[in-house]
Amino acid sequence: MRVRAHTERGRAAVGAEMQLLVALEVDAVAAAPEVLEIEDDGYVREAGVLVTRRKGRRSAPSTTPGAGERKVLARAREDLDTLITAVHDRGWVLGASPGEGLAMRSDGSVTVQDLGGLRKESSAMAQVDDRLWVDSVLHDQDRTLRRRIDGPAAATPASSGMPARFSPNDLDRAGILDRAGLDEQTADAGDGTQVPGPSPAPLPEPRALRQRDRPGARSLVPSGARARRDSLATLGTVVLVGVLLGGVGWSIMPREGSSEPQPATATASAAGAQATASSSAPHSHPGDTAESPPGDAGAASALRAGPEIADPLALAWELAEARHAYVIGTSDTAITAEGSSARIQDDAVREAYSDIVVTGGEPEVHSAHILSAAATEGTARLSVETSTSAHTTVGPDGTARQVPASGPVTVNLELRWDGTAWSVEAARPV
Repeated sequence: MRVRAHTERGRAAVGAEMQLLVALEVDAVAAAPEVLEIEDDGYVREAGVLVTRRKGRRSAPSTTPGAGERKVLARAREDLDTLITAVHDRGWVLGASPGEGLAMRSDGSVTVQDLGGLRKESSAMAQVDDRLWVDSVLHDQDRTLRRRIDGPAAATPASSGMPARFSPNDLDRAGILDRAGLDEQTADAGDGTQVPGPSPAPLPEPRALRQRDRPGARSLVPSGARARRDSLATLGTVVLVGVLLGGVGWSIMPREGSSEPQPATATASAAGAQATASSSAPHSHPGDTAESPPGDAGAASALRAGPEIADPLALAWELAEARHAYVIGTSDTAITAEGSSARIQDDAVREAYSDIVVTGGEPEVHSAHILSAAATEGTARLSVETSTSAHTTVGPDGTARQVPASGPVTVNLELRWDGTAWSVEAARPV
């Protein structure tokens, strides 16, 4: 797995992460991912084979594990607990998503593939989350509770003032899933700054990507419908290879009775109007005139207006890499607008890849420039030339497919600023 940075501060973040992994390797922490190669703008680490648990109707019911399985689980538990302890002792937290990110090496040992939430933090809540993550990937959710009851130093000090633990879905979603702008599968590190609390640090404006709630478990692909799965997998290949950020893989919603696509500014303007109404409402009283004070109008305009895109190439890189990670399932961060046809398309591809392992296929952004920008409406249009590297897909039956690299294609992106992030409203191939 290759991790890259494209800014000075991003390179510092990647370097700190690499130094942590090297230090863990030197201290013989078995579950820490091994650094395989150091590059000028990042590094390459081992990934292993992602461990997933099947939940279909043909999956075997849960039973008491045999002696061999108990031995493997005990080894995995020991290795992961040692890793978490070593990470915490160095002032970091793993921050992996519950039940996800565990990988297995060829020798049967385990490692961590998901480092999207790795960050410097020492809060007790974040450390407990790491312990709960170990329990979730080993399917022993009450292990941490037993540890807290039975362990000599497990209780939280009364003087710590720790509030009740919240679900990750209750936390602020303004930051992206990954730390300081680093994304998995060829991460793009932005100029992020650390913020206190358990949520990852957001990227600076205008290149922050909002973390959306991951859709709940669903079954878009019926069990046994191989033709349906192949269709969606082929669609995913088209999206990833032929038209990475748009094109035929992303439907463009037309107006009623018109073949022209719906402009992104209509949605952005509606969002801006809503922000204006909500901003001025607290200052309104019965008997007031229809005109708002100049201060209220300025605040509403600031909410609606998007920031200047100083570096369109960096923004294009982050959109491409974040979307790649989202559709193959290594990240929960969606770059498409809520409720758009693009989001529906991406979710269908993501579901098709839910039990398919994708190796490689990282996007390459060759150029990007701004076609137009409406600062007061919070919209922008980018022209992006991109391609996708060769990759391999391994299906649930173990069948491997080699997908060749794609040639460069140009896509025009219509973006909308929603107050915290740029989202893709539409994408049109040139």
